[in-house]
Amino acid sequence: MIPATIAVLLIIFLITETAKHEQIDAPKPKLALSYFDWRFKFFVAIATLFAIGNSSDVFLILRAEQVGVPATMIPILYLVFTLVYSLSAMPAGIAADRFGKKRLVLLGFLLFAAVYFGFAALASSMSVWFLFAFYGLFMGITEGVQKAFLATIIPAEFKATAFGVYNMCIGFALLPASFIAGRLWDKVSPSAPFYFGGMTALSAASLFLLLASMMRKNQS
Repeated sequence: MIPATIAVLLIIFLITETAKHEQIDAPKPKLALSYFDWRFKFFVAIATLFAIGNSSDVFLILRAEQVGVPATMIPILYLVFTLVYSLSAMPAGIAADRFGKKRLVLLGFLLFAAVYFGFAALASSMSVWFLFAFYGLFMGITEGVQKAFLATIIPAEFKATAFGVYNMCIGFALLPASFIAGRLWDKVSPSAPFYFGGMTALSAASLFLLLASMMRKNQS
């Protein structure tokens, strides 16, 4: 509550708006996927497939407790994840500018698959710390870079709509993702949700490779 209150006070007292421009009467744009080409639709489909396997982080915590991590250590475990996530975000952005956004997006999918397969095969509590650190690295790599890549394949005048569609599709995938993971945990085994998530991540990586290849052929 304290940081949020400070943020609100800063907005009220220190942020000023620039002079308003005269509004120009223009027809309101209509939502139509015809504004976007196959690259956008393909990438949104890939991201949605990946999201279906990306269940709630609660399952990671449950798995950690199952292999012997004490409940009192869970906040510190999550702190490791958050710290790695925070520290890796800026280097990931720099790497994306230097080596290409597509490579970082692909690396993110593969890293997620490795982390989830690691959680599936988990045998000791010590391994959990490394997996949470790598999960933080995955978040640092993908959180901004995926959106940066998306911005390169959409028309400039429809960026807001494109990001709305992208987030809507991922949002719709999150509910079944956790429902599927819960059913797999209860009906098959605690490892099953992570094998499922790892396989969807590998599938997303394969499709993204196909997308990147098709984009290269179109450019040449």
